[in-house]
Amino acid sequence: MRAQIRAMKTLNVSSIGWKTPELKTLGNEQFKLLQKYGIKYDATILESVPKAGKPKQWPYTLDFAYKGDCTVPECPTDKFPGIWELPVNSLQDYKKMFECAYIDGCMFSPPSQESTEDFLWDNFLENYNSNKAPFGIHLRQVWFSHPAYAQNLRGLVDFISKILNINDVYIVSASDVITWMENPVPTADITNAYPWNCA
Repeated sequence: MRAQIRAMKTLNVSSIGWKTPELKTLGNEQFKLLQKYGIKYDATILESVPKAGKPKQWPYTLDFAYKGDCTVPECPTDKFPGIWELPVNSLQDYKKMFECAYIDGCMFSPPSQESTEDFLWDNFLENYNSNKAPFGIHLRQVWFSHPAYAQNLRGLVDFISKILNINDVYIVSASDVITWMENPVPTADITNAYPWNCA
């Protein structure tokens, strides 16, 4: 824990976002350092799969302090004006039995290309058919390098191809999500607006 704080104290000031390893926040001390170094957003706080009928969590600012359930302590308790939190919304594994934050960390890993695509698609639809909260795909390098995950990577590619065919779905960076939330643009006009106009 102390090593993570030491690393934070040597942050490159050109960074705009932060994610603590293994989603273990460092409480108020972490957010004080993020504020000190002008970091715009944190993407560490884990949100559990909501109960039926309750929508997924959208990004929010810590202007009025964190009000969540703090699934993985230690969460901030103070106010940190200007810092955004991009919550890590939990997924359900492909058997719909257990929650997981990282795709590669699910209790039951999809055993095939098709089941991987279905697993991602089902979780995506939970967001898309409710409040359209940003859908984050959180995974570690093992998904791209370990031979056991070759079918899973192909399923991920199939899933991405599938969502790219939906007119109102975009693959964007975390900072783009915040840019849009600070200055929302209707879907009909989004390709003419920065940063999505690619000009």
